[in-house]
Amino acid sequence: MARVMRLAPPARRVSLRLRVFAAIALAGLAPLLLVFAWSLVDRNVPGRMWHTTLLAANEAAAALVAAHGDVDEARPALERVAASAHLRLRVLDPSFAVRFDVSADDPTDAFYPLEALLLGEHDEPSLDDLDRAMVPLSVRPEVLAAAKSGLYIACASEGLFLCQATRAADVPGGKDIVYVQKSTARAITEVYTLRAQLLRLAVLIVPLVLLLAYTTGSRITRPLELLRAQALLKASEASSEGDLTVHRDEVGDLASSLNALLAALATRNETYATFVADLVHQMKSPVAAVRATSDALQTGSPDDRTRRLARVLDASAEQLDHLVTHFLELARVQAGMPDEAREPVDVGALLRATVARMAEDARFARVTFTATAEASAIVAGVEHRLSSVVRELLENAASFAQEGDHEGRVDARVTVTATEVLLAIEDSGPGIPAEDRARVFDRFFTTRGRRRGTGLGLALVRAVAEAHGGSAQAGSSESSGARLEVRFPRAIL
Repeated sequence: MARVMRLAPPARRVSLRLRVFAAIALAGLAPLLLVFAWSLVDRNVPGRMWHTTLLAANEAAAALVAAHGDVDEARPALERVAASAHLRLRVLDPSFAVRFDVSADDPTDAFYPLEALLLGEHDEPSLDDLDRAMVPLSVRPEVLAAAKSGLYIACASEGLFLCQATRAADVPGGKDIVYVQKSTARAITEVYTLRAQLLRLAVLIVPLVLLLAYTTGSRITRPLELLRAQALLKASEASSEGDLTVHRDEVGDLASSLNALLAALATRNETYATFVADLVHQMKSPVAAVRATSDALQTGSPDDRTRRLARVLDASAEQLDHLVTHFLELARVQAGMPDEAREPVDVGALLRATVARMAEDARFARVTFTATAEASAIVAGVEHRLSSVVRELLENAASFAQEGDHEGRVDARVTVTATEVLLAIEDSGPGIPAEDRARVFDRFFTTRGRRRGTGLGLALVRAVAEAHGGSAQAGSSESSGARLEVRFPRAIL
């Protein structure tokens, strides 16, 4: 039975599903949150009015005392108090007759237009209407209380929210009564009533909003998740033709665009691969002719000089053949490895097998190899390509590790995380200068010189890694040597 493979999902901060859920939940619960916040703002209005009214009554009484009961002398101060506090201020003589009356009451404030827009204009009586409907001043409880105890203040909702304060002022001839009234048209009672109703409805609204948010988020992200799964499956297949499922929506438009892109890339890669194959084939023919000629020269002539030139010619032909072969492999990998099927490959097993072969290779007799690998180091890839990566890295490390007269050491390790497989190779060689580490995997870059390297081996390593969705980089080991790392997306069976 064929095994189904999927690549481990990349790490991400906040998923689209969560963002859609949060946006819809916030939109659905916004009325509840708005009314609750609104009620918190309105909660402070009665307290502010109470304080303002009391302070105005005290200031007006002080102004009367300072003027020795002369209302004309105290008039500017009284008018200033009424205007600054936006209220109605009256002064009553000991017989409760009105000696002074000025009204600067303004029931609106900066927040009122927004409240009126949301709740509508309030058809409430004005302060004058309320005052005219009250009992005469001489029998009002607030006036009598001030005459008896010196101070009275109270706030209540009378259509308008109204605060009233009376303060006795000791003046020559008896006690004058300062009578202050301040109103507001803010819908304090309505907001609290609305909040209570919405809180009762929240028992039904909140579950419905959360269910709607979850359902919508799932419906939006499910086609994207399907498209992602198909794209990852396509990345693990040999063919890169575009055949992603197309839906009749915006995700379908995206799938169509990706299909067009994949088709264009497949055509371009095929053309590129064909061109390179033809080019390399044309190059291999003269190389073969040169090698045949060098063999003939070495066997057909006793002349030492001719044989020496033939050996040089043979070595150059061999190096050129090696270069052409590497170039062909590199071109095929960069073309997307067409017609090369992907399958689950255990990178740890590849490493152990390659190290076992190299430990018996006479070229590396002075090198000690160690290999450790964690379990489940599975990559969805082309096995012989991944094997070439392991071999190139080990041969590169071994060649540097045994430079000079001392014996060398190469340590190879495969580690596994939730999303990737890491292959790390360390050697005991001279290491890589910091300024060259970024160029180690570049094509034709080498520190060996032309006689000992083509500069294509590590370029091929990076190309294979990237063709499998991975990466390659160089660093420094804990010792003085070099450390090369190749990362592949982990395939979960």
